[in-house]
Amino acid sequence: MKRSFRKPAPIGPTLLTCVFLALGVTAVSMAAPPVDADAPRNGIDGKRAIDDHVVHDVGLLWNHVTNYGLIGSRPTVSTPYSDQPSALWPGDTGVDHLFSAGLWVGGILLGERLVSTGQYAFELRPTEAPDDIIYATSHGEPGGNRYPWPSPDDDGDGLEDEDPPNGQDDDADSLVDEDFAAISQQHYRCRYYDNTQAAQEQYPDHTPLNLEIIQQSFQWTRPLADDFIGYDFTIRNIGVTTIQDLYVGMFADFDVPAVPGEAEDDLVGSWRGLVQASDYSWVAVNLAYMCDSDAGGPVPGYAGFVLCGHTTDETGQTAPLTVDMRTFQRFAGALPFSQGGDPTNDNERYEVLSLDSDDPDSPPG
Repeated sequence: MKRSFRKPAPIGPTLLTCVFLALGVTAVSMAAPPVDADAPRNGIDGKRAIDDHVVHDVGLLWNHVTNYGLIGSRPTVSTPYSDQPSALWPGDTGVDHLFSAGLWVGGILLGERLVSTGQYAFELRPTEAPDDIIYATSHGEPGGNRYPWPSPDDDGDGLEDEDPPNGQDDDADSLVDEDFAAISQQHYRCRYYDNTQAAQEQYPDHTPLNLEIIQQSFQWTRPLADDFIGYDFTIRNIGVTTIQDLYVGMFADFDVPAVPGEAEDDLVGSWRGLVQASDYSWVAVNLAYMCDSDAGGPVPGYAGFVLCGHTTDETGQTAPLTVDMRTFQRFAGALPFSQGGDPTNDNERYEVLSLDSDDPDSPPG
């Protein structure tokens, strides 16, 4: 069964929108054969990281990061990165909970309903420029001070965090990546597009929306924060035409565990409600999750996405009024779309993204 989680999205002409996600697994302890300790993980060279084998692994959840729209590693498919942790929990003693996930962005461009996807299609790609790679940093690194810590203006030019890790001189001071916000013990940043030549050659029938996407991901080591990873997407229209009725979503194919033949009985669901935080305040939570149907069995963990925030507009013209999950949909991949299967073209994908209703949780059994 294929799973999909859709986030609320700005409606109307929009140039910039931010979506904040958290990928997390929480459960009682579980045991599985250990992974190969010598397997390649983070190919980091200073602040830079190679495109593949970039992994969040300082917390309990290990997750493969890319700069081409894919979250996870497709562990049951033979690729150069399929041996990397997809959503491995807990760390080197757990099992993978994810096949793949990817960002979806849909909108209406000149009357045509279009959706650019990170999964299953790889329509989001970096350019061939040598600085379009994944950059790695961490809290406390020189140049990465941020408010409320001291000296957030690292280069003393009167601006804060105006030169992020991207290999470029963003503030025209002849320095590169010298004043940015380093968040968490493991912080990755990259950018990619939906209109690269490589993507258009591979998917000639797909019309891009002309988007630039800045992706950041964060992982912490401290207790209460080491079971999840935060994803942040900044989406910008770099074309000359306004995109109408824009929606942003996350498509996820969770497999618990992610091994052939073991995920067919998985259960999928969503939940909305209030949760009390450590400071005793109440916080609204919107999440979608997947779990093994054998409650209390060999894989009792839950994996999912939690919506943490997005752009709002108090007028309701260019973004929603409040932060909320617009829709939750689940798919059975073996069926046609009309019977609940995966959407396979832009019209079907946009139809799913623009729904204002939730599918029921999958029943056990």
